[in-house]
Amino acid sequence: MLCNISIGQRRMGRLRQAENRRTVNILPKVCGLLIVAIVMSKAASGQERRSFYNDLAFHFDCKGDAYPVHDETVEQFLQSQGFKVLNVVRIQRERNVEQGPSELFVDGIDRERRMVRFMAEPLSPGTYTVGLSTRPPTRHATQLEGALVTFVSDTLRCTVSQIALNENGPEARSYYDEVFMRRESSFKQAQDLRHPPL
Repeated sequence: MLCNISIGQRRMGRLRQAENRRTVNILPKVCGLLIVAIVMSKAASGQERRSFYNDLAFHFDCKGDAYPVHDETVEQFLQSQGFKVLNVVRIQRERNVEQGPSELFVDGIDRERRMVRFMAEPLSPGTYTVGLSTRPPTRHATQLEGALVTFVSDTLRCTVSQIALNENGPEARSYYDEVFMRRESSFKQAQDLRHPPL
C-alpha cells in the first residue's frame, strides 16, 4: 500500500529534537502495518474513500530495563494528554478472557475525536507501534505528535524508528467517523463490563 508522506522541514526538525537525536528512518512509500483501518477503496472515482492513514505512525524498540513496556505508564501519559484510555489487555485479564497475542494494547480517544493506539508487535518481543489519527482533513497535532515521540524516547527509554507523517483529505472523513464510533462504542462496552447496571 503506497503512502503519500508529506513532512515539513521544521516539523521533522522538531521531531528529531524531541527524539533526542536518535536516528529516524522515514518510510518512503511503504506504510506496512502502521496504517489503521485500511480496507479496499471503492472502485468508482468520486466516491468516499473507505480507508485512512494515521497522521503519525512509528515503531519503537525497547531493550534491557525498558522491556517490557508498562501499560500503566502508557495510560498515565495518554490521560495527561486528555485522552480517555482503554487498556484491552488489562480488561481481558480482569474478565478472565483468553488474551490475544499482544502484550500491550492501549487505545485512547479524546473530545477532538482523535484516536491513538499503542500496541506490541506479537511476533517481535520488544517491538511496538504507535498510531495517531485526527479527523480528516488532516490538521497535524504537532504538539501531541512531538509529545508522543518524546514520551517513548525519554520516558519509556526506547528507540524510535520509521516515523511516518501522512495526510488524509476530506473524502476520508465519513469512514473515519464510522471507525471512531466503533472505537467509542468499545469504550462504553468495557465500562459496562466493569460496572454492569443493577
